Amino acid sequence: MAGYWVRPDGTSGRLAVAWVEGGRLSTSADGRPPLARLSVAKELFERTEGWLVESGEHSSLRVWPVPTLDAAAEQGAAADQAGGASTDTWTITHTGLSEGRGFMRVEAPDSDAAFAAALATRAGRLVQQAGHRLGAQRLREGDLVRTVGERVRHVASGQTGTVEAVDVRMSGGRAYRDGVTVAVDARSRKTARSLDWEPLLAAEDPEAAC
Repeated sequence: MAGYWVRPDGTSGRLAVAWVEGGRLSTSADGRPPLARLSVAKELFERTEGWLVESGEHSSLRVWPVPTLDAAAEQGAAADQAGGASTDTWTITHTGLSEGRGFMRVEAPDSDAAFAAALATRAGRLVQQAGHRLGAQRLREGDLVRTVGERVRHVASGQTGTVEAVDVRMSGGRAYRDGVTVAVDARSRKTARSLDWEPLLAAEDPEAAC
């Protein structure tokens, strides 16, 4: 019998992934783990939403589950409602992107909470691992209003499209009640929260020249 062996790595919430053969951890003659086997597992975890691979040299692969942005937003909205706190919408940027462009949006009562929510997500941790500095900017109500026919860009993925419907009632917490349906360029339609999208400048619009 041979296969991957997964076990909790202490109380940190991380998991250790190793390769086992004949009931024992497999190593090469120099005592190193089977790198080819671990690289396969590393690629699978990196391609799976909700998992993050820890960088650095280890005797086994270290991974841990992290919430997606949507899951973090749901948890944050539920906590805010329970505590009666008012929240603002924040756009999170980092130094590796052009000025004024965000890579995620969160709802939080202040900038410290916005940073904490961003760093609790897989995307936020990957940005931090890459050595980028995060910034947070409070959005005004007008920044979040979308209109039918408007050209928009999805904040997290960079997808562009045209708004087809607004004020779509969505299931879930308070943060999901205001939505839009967007015809994504060369793709199917996508319904999401309006705060997930931002206006697309003509100079950045791949369809503008068509």
